[in-house]
Amino acid sequence: MKNELNEAQATWGLFDDFKKELEEFQKEEWLTFRKKGYFAFQDFFIKWQETLKQQDKNVVVRFLLQQIEQFKQAWPLLKLCTGESFEKEHWKRLFTILKLAKDITLDNLKFKDLIDATPVMIKKAKEIKELSDKAQGEVTIREAINELRVWCENTEFILTEHDSN
Repeated sequence: MKNELNEAQATWGLFDDFKKELEEFQKEEWLTFRKKGYFAFQDFFIKWQETLKQQDKNVVVRFLLQQIEQFKQAWPLLKLCTGESFEKEHWKRLFTILKLAKDITLDNLKFKDLIDATPVMIKKAKEIKELSDKAQGEVTIREAINELRVWCENTEFILTEHDSN
């Protein structure tokens, strides 16, 4: 009986440690976290996956491994959600795709909001990829237009009459 209690305590201790560490990430604002903490989150779930592989596969460990698997599936999508090429309308579209609460804006978006949306994110992966590709394509077009605008401003045309003789 004592061994079972110790096992249960150790297992729930793992759960508690995992949850506390995850909550530290979740507090972060996405605009700052996407640049500095993004890769630390990947290290977090890889570390926990290795830790949990060494444990007996009880209900709690299986649950945590499922969470980690979800994070691994969402990882490339989170990378697309960094929004480096996003404009305001892209962010609005992303929030709609992820079914985030109406009061969430880019300024108050937390990493927790994205983590909570990972199941939706995984289901809507194609839409997120398309949105990211569209935003990147629009950046390319804007850059080309700006280059053309600069060229037009700096180019001087000299017209001469054509002599047909």
